[in-house]
Amino acid sequence: EETRRLMATYDDFDGFWSYDYIQQRINEVYFTVQECWSKGNMKNAEDMLTPALFEKFQKYLDAQRRDGERNIMKKIKLGSAIPVYAKDFTNNEHDYFWAKIDGSMVDYIVSEETNEVLQGTTEEQPFTEYWKFTRRRDGTWVLAEIMQKDEFEKTRYYKGLSKI
Repeated sequence: EETRRLMATYDDFDGFWSYDYIQQRINEVYFTVQECWSKGNMKNAEDMLTPALFEKFQKYLDAQRRDGERNIMKKIKLGSAIPVYAKDFTNNEHDYFWAKIDGSMVDYIVSEETNEVLQGTTEEQPFTEYWKFTRRRDGTWVLAEIMQKDEFEKTRYYKGLSKI
């Protein structure tokens, strides 16, 4: 609630902080990124990612292909996407927010050669991740980073970030 109130204050001066707009953008990015990842090519999500994250994802997928592996993702659901921290700067390109993403999906890696499941499970599993969005020069929110729940909580603790 505190983050939502803060975002409402930011929105008074800058419409890109609208809670509804941000929810819509998270939803759009979430499903596009998951679909592209599952297809093994992030090209259709490139404009939704920072250049650094796009490159990181592509390198990972390229390595997966070289290793003869494929990531299968099905039944992709987004339960909730709640902004948990937001920071507004005079220079909009420094603006960012973190969202707690609760979802579920079937997510596993198979050998391209044998179709053997190498990692993950063929059962639908819930998960929690934290997604960081930053603003481009044109005001569009793009995904900059994804942290797993335990990684995010450790980062908060070690950096002393009580608000994140």
